[in-house]
Amino acid sequence: MHTALVVTQHSTCPVKARTKAPSSKVPTKALSSTFPKNSIEKMAQQWNSSGRSLANLPDPVQIQKQKDAFSQMLEQQMKQGLESLETQLKNQKQFMREQATQQKQQYAMQIDMQLKQEEMALEQQRQEKVMQLQQSIAHQKQQMEQQTMAMLIEYQQRKAEEEMARNQYEMERKQQEMESKMKKEMEKFSTSFSSGFDMGSSNKWGASKSGYY
Repeated sequence: MHTALVVTQHSTCPVKARTKAPSSKVPTKALSSTFPKNSIEKMAQQWNSSGRSLANLPDPVQIQKQKDAFSQMLEQQMKQGLESLETQLKNQKQFMREQATQQKQQYAMQIDMQLKQEEMALEQQRQEKVMQLQQSIAHQKQQMEQQTMAMLIEYQQRKAEEEMARNQYEMERKQQEMESKMKKEMEKFSTSFSSGFDMGSSNKWGASKSGYY
């Protein structure tokens, strides 16, 4: 009974250990599973060849020793399996960190490139708006210069017209004053001449009349 139990335990445990081995994308060292198959096969051969004779079977002490050895081997295998799993987990975490770092760098590069493209687009828009503003200011300045020139020309023309009108007025005024003065002098002269002529005529007439009588 004990021997069959030991053989059954020996034959089933390695299979479970292999099927539960964790899979990972990161290359890792496979779990080592070295079982004492030789001792199990030897015990089975002894059991079959002896015709199930008690003398040829291992005694309970040997069975216990084999059990203890196998238990110790299983504990060692468990320890190695846990260490392997820890190594796999560590490698996986490291791999994921490296991938995350690369993705962050790639994403940062994409963001920087996108930012530069947007900045270039904004700079181009700014230059276009500056050019439009400069053209608008230049056009307005040109219109202002034209309006200023037209206003100056109009001012000069009106000033010249007013000067001409004032000069004409002064000339006409002086001419009228001169004509008025000359007219007054002529009237004065005419009055004086008429008065002198009348007086002379009267005297002459009086004298002639006196001589007549």
